[in-house]
Amino acid sequence: TELPDANIVTSLSTLLGPPAPVFTGIADDTGSSATDRITRDSTLVLTGTAQPNATVSVTRLAFGPVGQTTANAAGVWSLDLSATTLAEGLYRFTATATDAANNTGVVTNPPFTVQVDLTAPAAPAITGVSAEGEQVRISGTGEAGATVVVSLTDATAVGTALVSAQGAWTLLVPAAQLPGGAAAFVAVQSDVAGNPSPASAPANVNTSLAVPVIAGIVEDSGASSGDGVTNDTTLILSGTGAANTTVTIWLNGASIGTT
Repeated sequence: TELPDANIVTSLSTLLGPPAPVFTGIADDTGSSATDRITRDSTLVLTGTAQPNATVSVTRLAFGPVGQTTANAAGVWSLDLSATTLAEGLYRFTATATDAANNTGVVTNPPFTVQVDLTAPAAPAITGVSAEGEQVRISGTGEAGATVVVSLTDATAVGTALVSAQGAWTLLVPAAQLPGGAAAFVAVQSDVAGNPSPASAPANVNTSLAVPVIAGIVEDSGASSGDGVTNDTTLILSGTGAANTTVTIWLNGASIGTT
């Protein structure tokens, strides 16, 4: 098969105009991802690529043209829209490129979408703190996708956790990082746009307490009364712990009862 004549390709390019510009990002794309276009920055700078030296015209859908800029010799362009402060919401942009012969190409498709999120999430909750041997388990709830930072009440950060799609998070902290004895924790979460929440209510743990021991179950049926293998589906757990303390039982990371 013969390739098209180069002159024909050039003529078609001239007739159709330059390719549609490509949007590559925004400044600043705040939050947990620098590329998800979810931001708490309400004054945007759009960036992209286009045919070198072309004039790029940008339109905000449901609003109208918002500005023009010129791609450099490498085809890179940016458009500063920071003079306009955007309200919280979803914004969609398209662009066209116009070459030196005044040929305008097709419009960007699909539109480039930016979400401005200015609302801080509510404070996360710490729902459980327990000393487990060499570690302290801190668990709680928050906004799905948010990043939780847990600190001692003196503002010393001890770790971060990601809130699951189900709204739960867990953090394991080496006990060696914590002061001996009583410790109090607070948590702050930042949503995917980077908006920080207020602090949670403090939660306490005493790392000097002996770790509880689960000694057995009733009924442990079968050949052995101590192997933890049973046909009894309604269990009673027993064990030992520090005198006069409350023992919390966890099943697969969730608290199921206290005694």
